Order: sequence, then structure tokens, then C-alpha cells
Amino acid sequence: VVHGKKSILDRMPGDAWQKFANLRAYYGFMWAHPGKKLLFMGCEFAQGREWNFDTSLDWHLLEGLDNWHNGVQRLVRDLNHCYRQQAPLYERDYRPDGF
Repeated sequence: VVHGKKSILDRMPGDAWQKFANLRAYYGFMWAHPGKKLLFMGCEFAQGREWNFDTSLDWHLLEGLDNWHNGVQRLVRDLNHCYRQQAPLYERDYRPDGF
């Protein structure tokens, strides 16, 4: 993580709707692709600003039940659940024939 590189959400092109749609599509691709799934702090709920060690995460973005940030958090939850239930997604992560 390097200062000034932006969050994953901010790197996406388009308006807010397109950014969130692209982020969800990217996460779906990432979970289906071989290898371990790594997200940095705040990416699991699409925090817009990049992480800063001087401040807490923007947990207030999750207030309310029906907003885009909650949707991304639910998607990550569901992808994690699917990943754990489907052994072919992870059982060859450390083997050359798994890629």
C-alpha cells in the first residue's frame, strides 16, 4: 500500500453507479480466479478514500441497510461463503497445476 494510489473504488472508471458495478464484477472475477483472495482495509465495503493509519475506517458508510457500501460488503460475505463451500476454488492454490 502506497500513499497516493487511491482506493480500488476510486480507481474504477465512470460515475458512482459504474464504479460500484465494476468493483462488484472485479470481486467476482477475483474470487473465481486461482490464488488467495487479499483485500486491504476498507476494500471489503468499498471505502472511497484510501486507507490512512492516522484515522479509522469509514464505518459510517455502512449505516442504513440499503446502500451501495452495504451491497459490496454483502457480496464479499457471499463470495467468502461460496469460496469456503467449493473446494475446487482453493484446494490447488499451492500447486503449479492449480493455475
